[in-house]
Amino acid sequence: MTTEERVVEELNRAQLSEKDAKLTSLRQVQELILNREPTLLPKFVEEVLSYQHDRSADVRKFVAIFIEDVGKKNSELVFKLVPALSYMLQDESPAVVKRVVQTSTLVYKVALKLLSIQGGASAVLFDLWKGLSEIKKRIMDLISSSNDGIRTMVVKFMEMIIIVFSRKSELSDLPKNPELGLSLDMITPDHEVLPVPDLRAECGMTLQSLLSFAATPLISSINLMTCIGCLSNIARQRPAFMSTVLQAFKSRCENFPASFTKSHINSVCKSMKMQLQFLSRHPSSGEFSGLIADMFSDLGSILPEMEKGKMGSLKRPRLDGSAPNGKKAKEARHYFAARFEEDDDDAGDLLPCRTADELAEKLNPQVTAELVFKSMLNLPDECPQSFLHTFGPVSDAGTKTQVQYVAQLLLSQLVDAGLATYPEKAKKVKAVGLGTEPVTTTQVEEKEATSFKPKLRKVKQFVLSEVTLRGLDKSGLDELSRTAMKRLLKEDDNRPVGSDRTKLIVGLGTRFCSPFKEILRNFILEDLKSRYDVAMAWLFEEYALLEGYFAKIPTAEGAEGYDEIMVSLLLAMKEQLDPKDRLFTRLLLEAPRIPTGALDVIRSYCNDEDRVLLGVATLRDLILRRPAVQHQFLSILLDLTTDKREQIRIQAIHVAKKLHSKESLTMEIEAFASSQLARLVKECPAEGGTDSTSWNEESIRVALSLFVGLLALNPQLIFELTQTYVGVSAPVKRVILRVLDHAIRAMGMHSPHVLQLIENCPNGAETLLIRILHILVEKAAPSAEIIRRVRDLYKKRIQDVRFLVPIVTSLEKREIVATLPEFIRQSQGLVKETLSRLLGTHQGSGAGVPKSPINPKELMISLHNIDTTDESAMKAVMKAVTLLFQERTIYNQEVLSVVLQQLMDQSPLPTLFMRTVIQARQACPRLIPFIMNILSKLISKQIWKQPKVWQGFVKCCQMTKPQSFQIMFQLPPKQLESVFEISPDLKEQVKAHVGSFTPHQRGLIPRAILQVIEKQAPKRKRGKQTKRANVAKEELEVDTEGGKPEDEDEDALLTMDDKKPDIDADTADLALAPVEPSSENPDAIEPMET
Repeated sequence: MTTEERVVEELNRAQLSEKDAKLTSLRQVQELILNREPTLLPKFVEEVLSYQHDRSADVRKFVAIFIEDVGKKNSELVFKLVPALSYMLQDESPAVVKRVVQTSTLVYKVALKLLSIQGGASAVLFDLWKGLSEIKKRIMDLISSSNDGIRTMVVKFMEMIIIVFSRKSELSDLPKNPELGLSLDMITPDHEVLPVPDLRAECGMTLQSLLSFAATPLISSINLMTCIGCLSNIARQRPAFMSTVLQAFKSRCENFPASFTKSHINSVCKSMKMQLQFLSRHPSSGEFSGLIADMFSDLGSILPEMEKGKMGSLKRPRLDGSAPNGKKAKEARHYFAARFEEDDDDAGDLLPCRTADELAEKLNPQVTAELVFKSMLNLPDECPQSFLHTFGPVSDAGTKTQVQYVAQLLLSQLVDAGLATYPEKAKKVKAVGLGTEPVTTTQVEEKEATSFKPKLRKVKQFVLSEVTLRGLDKSGLDELSRTAMKRLLKEDDNRPVGSDRTKLIVGLGTRFCSPFKEILRNFILEDLKSRYDVAMAWLFEEYALLEGYFAKIPTAEGAEGYDEIMVSLLLAMKEQLDPKDRLFTRLLLEAPRIPTGALDVIRSYCNDEDRVLLGVATLRDLILRRPAVQHQFLSILLDLTTDKREQIRIQAIHVAKKLHSKESLTMEIEAFASSQLARLVKECPAEGGTDSTSWNEESIRVALSLFVGLLALNPQLIFELTQTYVGVSAPVKRVILRVLDHAIRAMGMHSPHVLQLIENCPNGAETLLIRILHILVEKAAPSAEIIRRVRDLYKKRIQDVRFLVPIVTSLEKREIVATLPEFIRQSQGLVKETLSRLLGTHQGSGAGVPKSPINPKELMISLHNIDTTDESAMKAVMKAVTLLFQERTIYNQEVLSVVLQQLMDQSPLPTLFMRTVIQARQACPRLIPFIMNILSKLISKQIWKQPKVWQGFVKCCQMTKPQSFQIMFQLPPKQLESVFEISPDLKEQVKAHVGSFTPHQRGLIPRAILQVIEKQAPKRKRGKQTKRANVAKEELEVDTEGGKPEDEDEDALLTMDDKKPDIDADTADLALAPVEPSSENPDAIEPMET
């Protein structure tokens, strides 16, 4: 077996297997086409990619891994990989999405490298770039995901984007995989597909997003450590960003999120220390050595501080007197020292201090304010961008801990400037300067002989109203309040909103309902996505007030206020956000309470065809994750399953089928489906998703959709469907028969419920059971149990031959011959299917279907041997024989000659024998010599003794002239005269034919025959003969224009075959039916009209 054959075999096995076996087969395919014979990869890659739609999350995850391996192996296939990745980013499983994002990080670089190498501006390259942009957009949107693992992969993807879309320098570190070490330098400035300026701008925006994410107070410890590692890699590979990264580190190590525990802070500090060590060894970090040293000192103090629960020494002394932050920092410290030496008593009191505690005691408000005012003179004209990116509010401002921290920083600067000394004894420490060896401090005095105590001043208590409220009336106060609120919201709006600031603004919006609530709402709605945290904080504040967790506020609006805010946020999301943005779902899941008005918004989402996917997915999540109100949301979902719009109905049914597996929801879903099914018994649809006043096909399908969808999940429902089928009208029955295919195939022929239904078929449900049998055996052989139960049903209970049609090839030959008269009396569709199954030409005939026990020759002969004394039986046989003649590939010249020979050997001849001879002549014109031989033999058998067969003989002679003239010369004179009576025109043609003979040829014809040919018939006698011929014709004619059986339409649904036109009335005529002359027999003339 070749490798390609093994791949095909494994793919076929995977298609038919369950999850574990399927994964095993797919891994075998991966090994064969990736490692053993890579030339097969382009041929079979799409076959493996098709499993991205598999129901198993493990299989879809394997597809993501396969895409990554293919990207490494063959970069030319990225044109097929990118669309698959873009689709899989919308997967419902977090594990799959996480793996897809990880794969996208590599495939993105592979595709980008291919684009940078390719020249020109072809449509294929533009499509590839468009696909990459779509992937980037979807991944960047996942930064707001609730899953830590997904956010971690997104951060690494952002790191890749920043590195790839920026230029490298001489000091840049080499990546781990040099082959994929891309940078903006590799893309030509005039590239027709990749716009270099736009890529550079994307790099800046992505870096800004990464810094903002790292600075958010809601970040988890895992994500923060990932951000630290990614930012460190960015700084080492792109030294231009070194300053920005270090400033971000500095800001983060000073302000850890309030939600972090002691273990979280320990882990983050350890990670940051390790990355700072890597950065300190980088050649471009020299100018930032002081900043790195400060961070080392800060991190070294944070860990013991958290363990001891008090502030410790935050900075170790610099013994070499060097400034940690460079020249500017040193100048600043000398400025502070000079400021301390001024005449100000309070400031001058700082200099003798040798401990942080002493210095903290002297930092009263007056001294601190003076220091701040003097420092502001040295600020730059414009605020540095790095400060905007990294600065955050101090959460513990004004507390004793924060004062102690500031005092320690001031003391370290005074010591570095040589204006103060530490009181500690000499000890061996490691210098904080980077790249230096440990040094030993000199012995310093343990304590100064004298110490100065701070001078205390009496401070007058500050009363705000004495300053602000003088001369202001109520309107002025309201305007001042609004202005203050707006200023608070606008303040430094570019940075993330801190937790304290959030508490402040939502507290104002809650407790001072008007006009702060409107201002806060407008602020949130300006940028819903970035201010979502503020919105949630506001909702929880309103909910706490509503539930009585806070003291009652006279201005509070109660439940109306909360409901109004919630509904306004949902409506704003519908107007502003993308139809697929799951922020809508997140708000509903995280909100403490869902008001009634929100249900109307959810319904509007579900009724919008652009948002139906998100709306139905939201309903699913609400049902699963809000058990207290799940039945309320389930009711909305079930109502959507009867919507007249197909797209909405299909999505709702899909979700309902998934929820059916939950035991707590199963009964409610089935009860709703049963109630919709029961409506079909009524004369008109009184309710539901249709505007029709009477049942039509669309309204019937709407009522059936959910119930039929649940059949495959709970086969027990087939009995309820059967009972309902008995009582519904004929149009409803027809629709039921049309929509069962998928559900019955899912149940399978081995289902015990199907077997039980066959054994106990209710009266009136016969056609339903027949349709079920047809579906089950359509593409597979019936099982032995099915065959046994259908036989018992036919023999013991219901004598309906239609039950035997699906299993007809499993019957014995004698059973087929015995039931053949009943088979051919059915509707034309069922007759056609029965014969095609027996001939092996049925659409479902193939591997596994048993071979017919009766061959085509025996089938044709058996049809002719059926008793045709009854007119309806003759008509049925003629239709069946005509259907057989339509199978030209089976009933060819050889088969027909054998059939005609065997039929001619019978005595008496079958009534329809000559009709079959005529049809055989029309189907195979080359049989004319054989037919002449048959006609000659029929004369010896005195065919005129069978009047109906004799009529066919005359007709055949008329259609095969002039070859049949020699046969007519063999007839006795009386029978020849009968031929001329039946067909007067034939006499003139024979007479003309004989007239062309030579005297010798005429002498070979018996004299009695010549006399019959030349004899002139009297006119009155001719009329009598014509009347006799017409009487004979009437005896032989069969009515072919009778009405259809009443159940023909229903029977057609049992097989679902396209119906062919009914047998032509002329062809159905036994003896006088005209048969068109063949083009292969140009001597034949038009038949005589009778």
